[in-house]
Amino acid sequence: MKDFNKVIVMGTIVRAPDLKMAGSVPVTKFTVAINRDWKARDGRSGKETAYVDVDVFGRTAENAVKYLTAGSRVLVEGRLKMDKWRDSATGKERVKIGIMGENVTFIPKGNKRPQTTHGETGPKPGESLGEEDIPEHEY
Repeated sequence: MKDFNKVIVMGTIVRAPDLKMAGSVPVTKFTVAINRDWKARDGRSGKETAYVDVDVFGRTAENAVKYLTAGSRVLVEGRLKMDKWRDSATGKERVKIGIMGENVTFIPKGNKRPQTTHGETGPKPGESLGEEDIPEHEY
């Protein structure tokens, strides 16, 4: 059986998405906070938060930086990726797992129903920001 690499997370963007260019390809990076409430058998409860970095490319990258802000709720579909680099201060190799986003959907606040849009008005809550082919090159 072949390996399978697909993730779906829903959370809150913690800071404004950042758009850069990788050659002629737009790349947007943002971090999603994913909260989980838990309760132990002894009655204790708490909350844990995972912070996950997401990279999106092409039209999805352009739309993400245009329409998403810190505090936006999003559903991200994509695949896990591993970034490696050498720490300039210590000389040690560092590794971080993140998400290569393939589809980003804006989640409305409250009980609003998802809506669709046409033209240049931007995505409405619940609408995908677009799907793009992800470049095979490193950025």
